Amino acid sequence: MATGNTALELLSLAPGVEVSDLGDINLKGKPVMVYVDGKPSYLNGEQLKSMLSSMQSSSIDKIELMSNPSARYDAAGQAIINIKTKRLNKKNLNSTFNSGIGVSKYLRYNSGIDINYLKNKLNLYGGYDFSHNGNNYLPVSNRTSFDGVSLFYITESENEVRKNNNNIYRAGIDYYFNQNTSVGFLLKGSFNNRDKDIIGKTYFGTPASYDSLINTNTNGNAQFVSTATNVYYKTTSDSGKKEFLFNLDYYRYNQQWADSFITQFKDKAGNSYRVNDLRRDNSPVIINIYASA
Repeated sequence: MATGNTALELLSLAPGVEVSDLGDINLKGKPVMVYVDGKPSYLNGEQLKSMLSSMQSSSIDKIELMSNPSARYDAAGQAIINIKTKRLNKKNLNSTFNSGIGVSKYLRYNSGIDINYLKNKLNLYGGYDFSHNGNNYLPVSNRTSFDGVSLFYITESENEVRKNNNNIYRAGIDYYFNQNTSVGFLLKGSFNNRDKDIIGKTYFGTPASYDSLINTNTNGNAQFVSTATNVYYKTTSDSGKKEFLFNLDYYRYNQQWADSFITQFKDKAGNSYRVNDLRRDNSPVIINIYASA
């Protein structure tokens, strides 16, 4: 299931996990806090959806599902999903490269590289992943109303095409004072672009013939840029039963979202009965998160 999928697609296949179109995630009916490598992402909704959609399965080692997390996690009544990414830990200089391509209705492809240098007490690592994918959504809904005399029908349909280009980078350093104590720094981030085109139709009338029609054409572009840094200090007892871990984190999320909507109003003969409606939506979002634990 992992081959060629994103983290969001993997989660939608995981047992007990439900992922909504808006990016909300539930595990066995509980809201979820998503962790990456044991650290909370602090994101939800569209921001979380964007992050998981840009993360390729080739960079994921395993996914831990915890409907009842232990006291180690500050879950506040939520379930936990912890996504563990792959780390090379061989000595000296080593690297891995992956690439994939697939075709359904639209072409999708991805590639990535990981580099690691481990010698004596020093570990340097980094990587970069790129992916392109296209998706087609065809939702249809039918509604019926009754005014006491006759039935009235509303039928809505959409043809939505989304194309995404996702870029993720990471670079870090670890220094091991001894086998129990280490300190490190990590810089990671992403810059993603999404285009969407939607043709929406709303029919009013009866199944045999419609009374009027509304056409809505939507064009949109969204850019998502995120940067995260982490500084940590970790030490464990000789028995391994006790651990002290200090993390200092900074995360910045920048979303630039712009959509335009052109709505046409047609009668049953296909003629316009009012002037077209033009609307624009600009929804910038900037999030800065500082955390220590």
